[in-house]
Amino acid sequence: MADLRLPRVVMGAPGSHSGKTTVTLAILACLKASGRIVAPFKVGPDYIDPQLHARAVDRPSYNLDTYLVPPERVAASFRRASRDAGLAVIEGVMGLFDGAHPGARGGSTAEIAALLRAPVILVVDASGMAGSVAALVQGFRTYDPGIRLAGVVLNRLGGEGHYRHLLPALEGQGVEILGYLPKDAALFIPERQLGLLPASEEDRVTPLLGRLSELARRYLDLDGLLRIAESAPPLEETTDDVRLPVPEKRIRLAWAQDEAFHFTYPENLDLLRAAGAEIVPFSPLRDAELPEGSHGVWIGGGFPELFAAPLSANASLQRSIRRHAESGRAIYAECGGFMYLCEWLEDANGQRHPQVGLIPGGTRMTRTLQQFGYAEATLARDTLLGPAGTVVRGHRFHYSVYVPDRGPIPWAYRVRRASTGEENWEGYSSGRVLATYLHLHLASDTGLAARVVQSCV
Repeated sequence: MADLRLPRVVMGAPGSHSGKTTVTLAILACLKASGRIVAPFKVGPDYIDPQLHARAVDRPSYNLDTYLVPPERVAASFRRASRDAGLAVIEGVMGLFDGAHPGARGGSTAEIAALLRAPVILVVDASGMAGSVAALVQGFRTYDPGIRLAGVVLNRLGGEGHYRHLLPALEGQGVEILGYLPKDAALFIPERQLGLLPASEEDRVTPLLGRLSELARRYLDLDGLLRIAESAPPLEETTDDVRLPVPEKRIRLAWAQDEAFHFTYPENLDLLRAAGAEIVPFSPLRDAELPEGSHGVWIGGGFPELFAAPLSANASLQRSIRRHAESGRAIYAECGGFMYLCEWLEDANGQRHPQVGLIPGGTRMTRTLQQFGYAEATLARDTLLGPAGTVVRGHRFHYSVYVPDRGPIPWAYRVRRASTGEENWEGYSSGRVLATYLHLHLASDTGLAARVVQSCV
């Protein structure tokens, strides 16, 4: 097969909160306005940054995560998702060399840059820096010979004078200086407990993207960025190893999609469609019934705690979901979806709101993060993901706890936390209902999507 000759760059940073997302959005919005077809990507398991990318360029942003998905499949995903684009822009996660474990490249932005042979542009928050910016850039450029640090963008500067003051320190460092973005309160992206404000919740994004596009055109050297992107070597193409059997009977999969539920990996949708699913969106906030003829239901993550009262008020849709489960049809729910299927949800103010009621007990919001990070889960019983003993990988991040009102609970998984080895029982599995706090990427196992669809058949 022919090599893929795709211009591409990775947007990295020394650490979190350096402004990677702001700079990446500015670049994406400006390139889109200029008529370029840009394929956006996000390193790691995050759901919200990709939503913002998608708004900027009007196409899905795919996650590249080598813990959730084997590296060869990550590379295949990148090739598929960027095949019709003229440029790929990949936003990193945390610091450039921060991986799943300290001192290891695995799961890091650097690993993706090496895997995709992509040059790196470092976004540096230089708001309080002068000559020290040179030491920082030099350290990142020389730390790993397998990573090509080709350019730098200075972020949150006081203005043109500050930028000119930093230039002499950076000259001769072996990287292109691609301009800067000024410190600007209008560029603030509101944050939720799990990350940046989701694009679906409130339309502060459209005016923000317009402002970012204008600033990128004015302050960034996009021609220099394109030169760096075009310097990426051809990416060797291999046979796509994700091949899913398509069942003779196609199924209708009701997919929760509204302000309360909107966390998903675009590739999950691709793989389910390839396995024979017709994805039919519905809104737990507004629809009175599940889509007609639904064989299965998928309720992903989101922020149901912010919409607990209107979700509770939609009793008709809750009855429709219960009837679906009672008829023996499949339901899969993740994190926010798990909370929604419980009997009640207690919000941050301590008020309880009745929910669907398929899972005994409820969930209570907490002020501190309960679980964060990668985990490996072993199925405790046969489920729509596979038989007991099947091992899946996922990611958890939630500010709520499950409170079982009565037992015994038919736990779905034995979960092992990747960072500490700590194990615990988690999730709920009964009949053809599987609900869990664990977020799954279906490309982690080539059989997962097919098994979900077959369970619906």
